[in-house]
Amino acid sequence: MQNKLAGLLVGSFVFVGTAMSVYAGPSKQDTKKQKVSVPDIPPDMPEYFLQRYDYFIFKKERKAIELVEKQLKELDKKNATDEVKAPLLAERERLIAEFWTKRDPEPSTVQNEFKEVVDERIDDIAGDVFFKSVESAGLSFTNNGGLHGDMAKVYLLHGAPTLRSVWDNPPSAVDLMLWVYMDKDTGNLRYAFLFYKQGGGGAFKLFPQDRFAMESQEYLCMAVNEIMVVHAVAVVGCTQEAMNVLRQLYMGQANDGTPGYYYIWALQHFSANMNFHQGEALLPPLPASEEVKRAPSRVAGQAPELTGVAGTDYVLSSCDACKSMIPGEIDARVPDLKLVVHRNLLDLVKHGDTFEATLSTRVVFEPNESGGKQPLVFEHTIRLTSQVGDVSDSEISISLVYREGDGEYKNIPAGTYRVSIYVKNTLTNKYFATTIDEWVKE
Repeated sequence: MQNKLAGLLVGSFVFVGTAMSVYAGPSKQDTKKQKVSVPDIPPDMPEYFLQRYDYFIFKKERKAIELVEKQLKELDKKNATDEVKAPLLAERERLIAEFWTKRDPEPSTVQNEFKEVVDERIDDIAGDVFFKSVESAGLSFTNNGGLHGDMAKVYLLHGAPTLRSVWDNPPSAVDLMLWVYMDKDTGNLRYAFLFYKQGGGGAFKLFPQDRFAMESQEYLCMAVNEIMVVHAVAVVGCTQEAMNVLRQLYMGQANDGTPGYYYIWALQHFSANMNFHQGEALLPPLPASEEVKRAPSRVAGQAPELTGVAGTDYVLSSCDACKSMIPGEIDARVPDLKLVVHRNLLDLVKHGDTFEATLSTRVVFEPNESGGKQPLVFEHTIRLTSQVGDVSDSEISISLVYREGDGEYKNIPAGTYRVSIYVKNTLTNKYFATTIDEWVKE
């Protein structure tokens, strides 16, 4: 790993070997030891949703839930009954369910894989997963801000780093830590998060790498000055003190043997890709539904390779709304549920004298008042055909739950259900997914 990083850093770092004129450095930081709060891990309950999943919530989503929370608090002050609060409690549940539905990367499964990953990372933080590790023994989330510290923020958003290095008491500098994430597809350095104990004590904080991301000696000296135990205040350029610290760091190494020049490189660089910035990497990730809409590719997932001639051997829909989606809508008025689509908006493949679309469907019925009842899951493979030369824009209705004869519909007990629907075109893996919060069978 260190050899790989060294290769990536060649040419990106030039060691400054001579002192330059003095510069107007940043203002002196408060060197008092920071008091670190140690928050508990909020449980996975609606009333703690905002605190537990803080780093994943967008401003608009937060505002909607905070409004409900505010109204609930006002009712609590008035000693309102549960019956009076019920509509607001239900609205909060709906907003939280909508939050997770939008982030579900695979709507066809019962579980939400994104939520499972986040909850596992929260469990890791609660259990101080790094505390007994060889690379960073004694490193604790609890002593570094808990769930709301910078360490936890990076771990929650990006998981465990490829390389984790801690440098206690580096020469004339505060404690440092480096988390490196390699790109699994390209093998290149994707992110290098540098942490430091600002002021010499307290919790590890993220070093503001974007602030010093300029290929200049002056900015490098400014960055070094930021991590020095005693800041060197000057007028212009680099101070002799900063140059001395820079040389010592370059020649030194962290607790695990990581060379000091890796740390120096990270003072001014966040990624091998100059388009990646620390600030953007700390934003909430886009929901899966938004990723699909913004993806430059029209195909979601790993689709089969298309062979032959477009328009002759296969036909791909070209509507602006298609991208990776199947444009359509659900007709929930009919008992058996139907997906309504236009034939010319489906991707088709030629078989003999016909064009064919093969759709995999999955419909999950979850009782709103489960009482221990298991969800009902119905899956089908549906083939739609059109004569070559007759791929019109005619509307077609596709039954998702079979009603005729011994179909599944009769096996659904009367009641109210939350219905999750997932339809995938097996030719290109384009999909349609939606949820009906309240579907009633008389």
